Amino acid sequence: MLRQRGMEQSFFSVHIEARGDDPAGVTDAAISGLVKALVPHSGIVTGGGGLAGWDATIAIESSTALRAIAEASALIRRLASDALLPDWPIVRAVAIREDILDEEFGLESPQGLATVLRHLPGVDEAGYSGSDGE
Repeated sequence: MLRQRGMEQSFFSVHIEARGDDPAGVTDAAISGLVKALVPHSGIVTGGGGLAGWDATIAIESSTALRAIAEASALIRRLASDALLPDWPIVRAVAIREDILDEEFGLESPQGLATVLRHLPGVDEAGYSGSDGE
């Protein structure tokens, strides 16, 4: 683990969810754009399909869960804006340290990863949820 200002760095899985009131604002093209932008961060994105919201989960290295949420939220919101997703308020933000996630889901095995993916409705292996098949 890295040390920064006396604090250990850990990897976190951070999930944020944004919601609004107009489902038309979440296009498949915008979701696809965010998926592509989050590839370097092991991102998973859902949204579209008539829902007035979108959400994303990324892996990020940080010193605390609160900092991980702040850093991931800023990054995801910036990339979502670049992808032309609506700038809706974040209604949920969750950070789980990587070792805790591994313990809970057994991610060291392919079966563990499959278990996590089964808990994300509408998400395919590429981290995309939408109707255009990209």
